[in-house]
Amino acid sequence: MPYRSPLFRIVFALIVGWALLGLTSLTACGRSDLDDYLLPDAGDGGPDARDSGADVVDGEGGPDVLACNQTTCPTGCCTTGGQCATGASLTACGTLGETCQDCKSEGFQLCDPTRRACGNPVATCDPATCSGCCEGNECFAGSDPNECGKGGETCLHCESNNLACVGNACVTPACGPGSCSGCCFGEQCVSGTDQSACGDDGQVCGNCLATGGTCAPQSGGGGVCQGQTACNPGNCQGCCQGTSCLTGNDPQACGIGGTVCTNCAQTGGQCIPEGPTGGFCSNPQSCDATNCTGCCEQTPQGGSCVPGTDPTACGAGGNTCEDCTAFNGTCGGGQCIGPPPPVCDPSTCPTGCCDGTNCLPGNLDTFCGTGGVACVDCETSKKTCSTGQTCAGAPPTCDATNCQGCCDQSNTCQAGFIDTQCGQAGASCEDCTQIVPASTCDVDVSPRTCQSQQVQCPAPYPSCPGSLETPSPTQQNVCSASDLQNAAAACEGGAHSDACNSFFSFEKTSNPSCAACLTPFDYDFSELTGLTTCAAPFVDASCNHTTACLVDCTDKSCAQCVDSGALQDCQAAVPNSVCAVYYAGAQCIENAFVGPGSFCDPNQGSGLFGDWLQQVGQNYCEQ
Repeated sequence: MPYRSPLFRIVFALIVGWALLGLTSLTACGRSDLDDYLLPDAGDGGPDARDSGADVVDGEGGPDVLACNQTTCPTGCCTTGGQCATGASLTACGTLGETCQDCKSEGFQLCDPTRRACGNPVATCDPATCSGCCEGNECFAGSDPNECGKGGETCLHCESNNLACVGNACVTPACGPGSCSGCCFGEQCVSGTDQSACGDDGQVCGNCLATGGTCAPQSGGGGVCQGQTACNPGNCQGCCQGTSCLTGNDPQACGIGGTVCTNCAQTGGQCIPEGPTGGFCSNPQSCDATNCTGCCEQTPQGGSCVPGTDPTACGAGGNTCEDCTAFNGTCGGGQCIGPPPPVCDPSTCPTGCCDGTNCLPGNLDTFCGTGGVACVDCETSKKTCSTGQTCAGAPPTCDATNCQGCCDQSNTCQAGFIDTQCGQAGASCEDCTQIVPASTCDVDVSPRTCQSQQVQCPAPYPSCPGSLETPSPTQQNVCSASDLQNAAAACEGGAHSDACNSFFSFEKTSNPSCAACLTPFDYDFSELTGLTTCAAPFVDASCNHTTACLVDCTDKSCAQCVDSGALQDCQAAVPNSVCAVYYAGAQCIENAFVGPGSFCDPNQGSGLFGDWLQQVGQNYCEQ
């Protein structure tokens, strides 16, 4: 895709995003590439993605008092920077110290100020309109601490009942600082006063005996190891948290051989046990020498840390794992031991061809060659592997590589402009006169095809008429503040929602002048017309011609789409295909979003269509 200036990408990325979403909510992220705005549909209250915001643990084994969590941020949410936010913002929503959600980027229209959870307003919240859970006529994701559930059922208030919301259902919370006054032995909360399982405040239990200490009970519950010697590789088979020696196979305290414990869970990883004590962090998000003493095994999600002692995954120091078995080797000391991997070359494969390190016979159409050269797939050039193990045979006499017109039945290239031989780009010629009813060759479109067969979605767009220009709206003082408030409320669901249509029907009777002033903007963002009309007074005539061409190209290219789904797909595709030349030129519209025309920017305010319509109406139509 050619470079798009930041301000232009906002509008036209939003245009395409709205069509794919079937919603009118916009993302709240900054101006970035087009794909950043193509959001998954969350209009039905689908589950959001977040993590649990695990407590930060400092080097002395106690909770970091500066960390943002349920204890330090009980009524708000924790930002990615570790700050406690109010949790009532559309871009920072949440409560009880959970990680803040960006409702807009997750496809939601609101952050409920009371419940502090992302959701969408629906006419009637039930299983047909909501896959999350319902509170009145609001559909929530169903994965929040006190708004938990699925299938359009009434939300459950897990946290209020000392439960956690996991998998859209209330369950007994995992052992941790918020659920255990003693210490956590795996998933089990124990008293924390045992000499070999000592701790408090939901931290991982420590073994005081392993380092010569004793467990001193605390008044608030649990205990603390006292009188310990320093934890080190000489007295700890697990990992060290301060002076405490822990088992080292807990996700929040993982390690082996007396090394400092690592909180795997904090970065979304797991602790892979290495025997009864000790373990290695396996983190699908990141793996390198800073967090992996074994080796990093590449997965589709990223690097995963493994012990590095397996012959199929051998390595150390956070380096990429090697498969020693590929060349009959073994793993020892974090490195492969054994013969070097096989090599395929002219000396090892004199009569065949090489497919990587494998020597093949070289006499197949798909693997052809001799003398240890790389195998060739003859079928890609429509040839065969000869007895001499080389690709042979004449290429076809007519195809897209040698014919700009069409190929007739005798495999001869024809120009492709006449009714009996119509076509382009090496396609088979069509006889338009034999179609019922008979048709003609449409020579004004690309690719050429019979006129009656132009039912493509998107269809070709010949060219833009030179007279087209986006009209500039005139300033009128015909709408009251109440008119515009009602427009905003009715049209939040989009220009073609039942409520918005009902408002315009009412307005045409009660205040026809106001209805007429707002009508030029009554188009969903995916239809382009309202946006380009609003911006017209703030750009030059050349830009208005380009934006008019983009609207005309989109409308005509998608006019023959058979249903709303195909139409949305078409509107999303044409800016980078059929209408690409106009889409590229229409970056001039960025000038409208600087200075007095900034109210036309859909990313201003909440991003809802109704609010945008009110904003535009205040500038063009308000009394």
